[in-house]
Amino acid sequence: ATRITLFHEACAHTLRISRLVTSPHGNIIVLGTTGSGRRSLTKLAAHISSANCVEPNSATGVSGSGASVLPESVKQAILRAGTERSAQVLLLDHIHLACEPLLSLLLQLTSNGDVDGLLNNDELEFVIAACRKAVSAEGNALDYRQLAYAAFLKSAKEHTHVVVCASPLDGTFGQRGSEYLPLWRKFTVNWVERWPASALQAVAKRHLRSHAAFTSANFSLVDDVSSACVSMHLAVDRVAERFFSETARETHVRTPRSFVNLVSSCASLFRDRRTALESAKSRYERGVLKFDETEAQLTAMRAHLLSAEQVRRIGSVCLQTKSVEGRLCV
Repeated sequence: ATRITLFHEACAHTLRISRLVTSPHGNIIVLGTTGSGRRSLTKLAAHISSANCVEPNSATGVSGSGASVLPESVKQAILRAGTERSAQVLLLDHIHLACEPLLSLLLQLTSNGDVDGLLNNDELEFVIAACRKAVSAEGNALDYRQLAYAAFLKSAKEHTHVVVCASPLDGTFGQRGSEYLPLWRKFTVNWVERWPASALQAVAKRHLRSHAAFTSANFSLVDDVSSACVSMHLAVDRVAERFFSETARETHVRTPRSFVNLVSSCASLFRDRRTALESAKSRYERGVLKFDETEAQLTAMRAHLLSAEQVRRIGSVCLQTKSVEGRLCV
């Protein structure tokens, strides 16, 4: 399960996405840098809106031509949207934007709901049977089939919501934006801007408290470390802005992902230093224990030597006494 840290700005973005995925023909582009929570907030908004979120596998990208470019999960989502009239959210990312046939099919889907070659004969008959109640029984069979299919297309267009998570720093998005203007005109843009200091503080605290090194740490230590991480990140932000004002060159080190990496590095450093100190403490305690054991052994040996000395003295006195008695007897 994905852990989400909610703050004011994250809740606002979630509400915007939820409002669009519950509106007919609602499609949205969530623009933000890597690690800003675009995908997580989209999934949360879909869950709040009781919509089924379909996330095609983008590990290897998509390829092919025609309707074959659509993953099976996307095809089934369109069928459910058209026949069951249930909200379906298609969550895409920058890898899907690199596939031009997929963008052409999305343009067809958002325009009239009809995707060329989407249904085979068996699926077409299933769609017509499922949409039978949505059309009037009047007219001949041809009119009935056409009306049922038209009802399917209308429902698929209204209840299929495409959400594209893209980064303004990605060149693919800029290129596809200029090539597919008719498609993007059907989308609402939601900008996920940089996190404020309060959001950074909340994310740092949540991340540190879930780290193994801070499970037994007190809250004041977590607050101090998180505040230090926020201060460092904001300091880099100010330096980057000054660098841009002086050289007109943009740097991309102020992303939420870089902040999370900073917090992870601080937590790892704290863990390593704590492990080293605990190891040194353990060695010190073992050394003190050895000193105590040695002192106890020396005390026992001293007592044993004292008793042995006393026995030796008593034995020497006894021998002297016997020697004196022997001389007296002579």
